[in-house]
Amino acid sequence: MENELTSKSTLTNPFTEAPDGKKRLILFAIFVAILGSMMQSSTLSTMLPMAAGEIGGKDYYSLASTIGAPLSIAAMPLWGYIAARSPHLKVPLFMVSMAAGVVTMVLRLFAPSMAMVIVAMVFWGFVSPGIFVVGYALIRDMYDAQKAGVYLGVCSTLMMIAMIAGPVGAGALMTYVGWRSLNILILPFMVLALVLPIFGVKVTKEQAAHLAYGGGAFDILGTVALTIGLGGLILYLSMGTSLLPFLSLGSNVLLAVTIAALALMVGVIIKKKESAIIPTQALRNRNVLAFTAANFCANFSNMAAFFFLPSFIIYVLGGTGTDSGLVMACFSVVGVFLGPIVGKAIGKSGSAKLMLSASAVLRVVVSLSLILVLTNFPTVPALMGMMLVAGLYNSLHGVSFSAGPQVQLPGELRVQGNSVIQCGQNFGSGVGTAVYTVIIGMFGITGGMPVALIVAAVFGGLTLLFAMMLKKLPQA
Repeated sequence: MENELTSKSTLTNPFTEAPDGKKRLILFAIFVAILGSMMQSSTLSTMLPMAAGEIGGKDYYSLASTIGAPLSIAAMPLWGYIAARSPHLKVPLFMVSMAAGVVTMVLRLFAPSMAMVIVAMVFWGFVSPGIFVVGYALIRDMYDAQKAGVYLGVCSTLMMIAMIAGPVGAGALMTYVGWRSLNILILPFMVLALVLPIFGVKVTKEQAAHLAYGGGAFDILGTVALTIGLGGLILYLSMGTSLLPFLSLGSNVLLAVTIAALALMVGVIIKKKESAIIPTQALRNRNVLAFTAANFCANFSNMAAFFFLPSFIIYVLGGTGTDSGLVMACFSVVGVFLGPIVGKAIGKSGSAKLMLSASAVLRVVVSLSLILVLTNFPTVPALMGMMLVAGLYNSLHGVSFSAGPQVQLPGELRVQGNSVIQCGQNFGSGVGTAVYTVIIGMFGITGGMPVALIVAAVFGGLTLLFAMMLKKLPQA
C-alpha cells in the first residue's frame, strides 16, 4: 500500500514526470549557475581591493560585498513565498535570478567608479535566491530523496571547483590583465544558466495546482518590513566606520528605521500567521529554526577568514592577487571529492546532524589555530596549509545546508522553510562581513584579524549547539 501511494505521488508530480532530457537541462543550468556564482563569490574579496586601487573607493569598497545582502535577504523568503504558492513559477523565478546575474557582470565590466560597482552588486542579491531556494527545490522536485542528495552533493563539489578555479585562474587573470577581466570570465556562465531553462521543464499552473501550499493575499507589508529591517541592520554595521559613522545623525536615523521595521515585521508575522512572508508554520518547526540559526552562525564565522584573509595577504604580506587566489583555493580542495559522498550519506540517513556537528567542531579548531599561524608563521605557504584543513569543514558545511533541508523538512514546508534557512546564510555573511569590517577598522588588519578569528570561533561553537537540535523526520 505504501509503495502504491508513493507511486501515485510520483506520477502526479509534473516535475518528476517531465522527460529526463528536459530535467537534465534544468539540472545543468543550476550547475552552471553555481559555477558562475561561486566563482564570483570566491574572487570578490580579491577583485574589490584591486578595483579600488584603480578606480578609487578604498575607504568603502567592502560595501560592495554587503550591499546586495538586503535585497538577497528579502528575495530569499519572497522567492520561497512565491514558489510555494505558485510552483509553476519556479523555473521563471530561477531565470529572473540568472538575468540579474547577467546585469551585474555587464555593469561591473564597464563600471567607471566604485559607486557603479556597488550599484551592480545590488542586482547580485537576486542570484542566491534563484540557486539556493528555487534551484535546490527544483532538484528535489525532479528526483527522489537519495538521488537528489547525490545531485545536491554535486552542487557542493561544483562550488568547491569554482572556489579553486576562481581564485587561482581568475586571480592570475586579474593580476596580468586587470580586474575587469573577471566579469568577462563569469558572464558566459550566467548567460548559459539563463538560456538553458528555456528548453527545460515547463509546468503549467493547472498541472502544479495540487502542489501549492499556503494562500491569502500577497504579504507586501511584511516583504517591505523584512527588506528594510534586516537590510538596514547590515547597512548600519557596514557603513558605521566609513560613510555613516556610528552615533552620527545619519547612522542614528538608519538604526531607528531599522528597529521600527523589525518591530513591524514581527507584528505582521503575528497578525498574518501562515499568510506572512515568513509563515509561522516555518518558525514553529524545530528543524527550520535549527538550520537557520546554524546557517547564520556558520556563515558569520566563515567571513572572518574568507573575506579578510586576501586583504591580509595583499596589504600586510605584500602578496599578489595570485598569492591570494592560491590560499583561498586551498579552502575548497577537499570538497571536490567529498560533496557527492556526503550528500548521499545525508540523503540515505535522513539527517545532516552528524556532518554539520563535525563541521562546527573543525571550524572552531581551525579558527583558533589560524591565530597562531598569523602570529608566528605569517607566510603564504603556511596559510595554504591551514586552508587545506579548513576545506574539510567547508565541504561538510556546504552539503549539510544544501541536502539537509531537502530531506529534513516536510513537503509542505520544504520550499518556504528552506528559503528561511538560506536567508540565514546571506544574513550571516552580510552581518559577519559588516562586523569584521568594524573590527578591522578599529584594530587594523594585523591587529584585527586575531580578534575576528576569536569571534569566528565563538560562532563556530554556536553552530555546533544548533546542529545538535536537528531531528529526523518521523518517516526518515
